[in-house]
Amino acid sequence: MDFSRRAFLKIAGAAAAAFASSAILRGQMSQRKEFTMEIKRIGSQPSSKGPADWFTGTVRIDPLFQANAPARAAGASVTFEPRRTHRVAHASAWSDADRHEWLRLRAT
Repeated sequence: MDFSRRAFLKIAGAAAAAFASSAILRGQMSQRKEFTMEIKRIGSQPSSKGPADWFTGTVRIDPLFQANAPARAAGASVTFEPRRTHRVAHASAWSDADRHEWLRLRAT
């Protein structure tokens, strides 16, 4: 028997609706859970230094949120402190101004 996509979607939708309605009648989906939310001001939580085995250079980590059990999620803002970096691009990818600046810095 050859089914079209539309016929398949109609059958799948009807089956999903029947399953959802039977779950509601059994009371499985009618249970309500209470959740609490904790709102904190920006900067109220202490920052920490980023671990050296995760980052290079100086890194500051500001926590944003920590999930309650059984969740294992957390969020943080990571700030990389400015520092002088070395060129990693091949010299042929540099513009003329970059080459002149590099030569000027190299001479000093």
